[in-house]
Amino acid sequence: MLTDDLKHVEQLKLFLLNLGHTFLAERWLLDARPQDETVYHAMQDPALRNELEAVWMDEVIPVFEAQGKREDALAYLDEVRDRFMNPFLHHRIADIAQNHGQKKQRRIVPLLELATSLAAGRGTWIPQARLRLATKTGSAQG
Repeated sequence: MLTDDLKHVEQLKLFLLNLGHTFLAERWLLDARPQDETVYHAMQDPALRNELEAVWMDEVIPVFEAQGKREDALAYLDEVRDRFMNPFLHHRIADIAQNHGQKKQRRIVPLLELATSLAAGRGTWIPQARLRLATKTGSAQG
């Protein structure tokens, strides 16, 4: 991929793909979901998928919208959904959950900080209750 805006591409991956994985791992840990569950299988659970979709649409996409990059983010999110729904990718959530606390700090906290910064400049708050809660929960996976 060639781009003039590497930071934007990095944000897409970090805040949509990586954060999506981290959110699924958070739910997997908190809900004591099956040890062998994959991303694909997690996405087959309507309640969990709806919760992840709400995080993306209500808490992540508005950050890209505030930067004038909503359409790019939605297009990338379509690719992420395709990846998460691919039955041939056996990406185990147990593997994703390794070093979970550190991953939350690298994947969720920067989004919250960016949203706060953008809100200060625009005077419009972006609600992010699910992600804020995820940064406050502990896990046995470090």
